[in-house]
Amino acid sequence: MIGTLPFLGISAVLVALVWSLGGAFPAGDPFAESGEIPALRLDQLSGQTLAALKLDHLRGHDRYDIGVFVARDIKTAEAAKVIENAQRDINIAFINEVAMIFNRLGLSTHDVLVAAKTKWNFLGFEPGLVGGHYIGVDPFYMTHLAKELGHDPEVILAGRQINDNMAKFAVERIHDWLYRSAGGGNNAKILVLGLTFKENVPDLRNTKSVEMITVLRTYDHHVNVNDAMADPEEAERFYGIKLLTRLEKNRAYDCLAGAVPHAIYIAFSGNTVTSLVKPCGMIVNLKGMWRHAHIGANVNRLEI
Repeated sequence: MIGTLPFLGISAVLVALVWSLGGAFPAGDPFAESGEIPALRLDQLSGQTLAALKLDHLRGHDRYDIGVFVARDIKTAEAAKVIENAQRDINIAFINEVAMIFNRLGLSTHDVLVAAKTKWNFLGFEPGLVGGHYIGVDPFYMTHLAKELGHDPEVILAGRQINDNMAKFAVERIHDWLYRSAGGGNNAKILVLGLTFKENVPDLRNTKSVEMITVLRTYDHHVNVNDAMADPEEAERFYGIKLLTRLEKNRAYDCLAGAVPHAIYIAFSGNTVTSLVKPCGMIVNLKGMWRHAHIGANVNRLEI
């Protein structure tokens, strides 16, 4: 949308850009927790920059003692944001791929990552489902343009393919265990914890948890879903998923899958986690939430 906002004296396209370039702190960056990362802004036209920078106060950047980087032009600013998200997507895809390998080797990916992080130049990305409205989307904008320009973007698309297949990989590992276990196979009762696209937010846009739930149901498993952050009405309206509003500690499930590491789920004790799973059932850790919890001796673990 291009137009003017008289009370600010800048173009609406500039406002949209200022609001869209907030972004998340990159994993592995030593300043990620301190907030000492400059916000990316655009110097589109002389005389507009000051007004644009004043919008920082509307977004709350005044609470940080940080600078503001003024990009050369709108194309540069948009390109910077797109490759930031594409780079993150590729980094996560690498970890997801090695997680698939380690899973087949019987190695804990999270144990390997803890050791790898002792190296100063290792970036601290984690395996998991990659959805949302920026990391899972922006790479496609770039690859579409690249193809229009006659370039085949192999690395970016390879990363997208790996991350898009992660939900299916998780389901195949879960189903394989249920099929081989006593009383397993089809028609298992599964509880999935987490529906939002990332932890500690209520945002359901482009969430990959839905894909995992959908594929589990194609195997005729009975899947219940709980999310401590999501709006139950939105979950049902957008995806037809009726969220459980409370968890019954009656050991009712053949499998518990921790899909999204909301803080409330991470805080579950070993006893709480065990109370949700049948004896000889399975606890599946997609994000390593309970890897140090003392789980009941008659409960199996599967790390993905």
